[in-house]
Amino acid sequence: MGAVHDAVSEELRRRGVIRRSNNPGGDLAEHLFCRAFGWQQGPNSMRNADVTGGRDRLQKKASRRSGSSAVEE
Repeated sequence: MGAVHDAVSEELRRRGVIRRSNNPGGDLAEHLFCRAFGWQQGPNSMRNADVTGGRDRLQKKASRRSGSSAVEE
């Protein structure tokens, strides 16, 4: 299972979907936001912002729901 996780992570990195080797949730959120709204992901070294659109900068946050919190009531 670890080998599959590593292979998937490497493929997502190769495609530019994720950029870091930590939990890919944040990178995926940035990628999807930029794709949906035509913004650009900032460089990893950019302070206080994750994505840019013209003169605007945003920090994107993502959360992962798991277990009983992921079930709609």
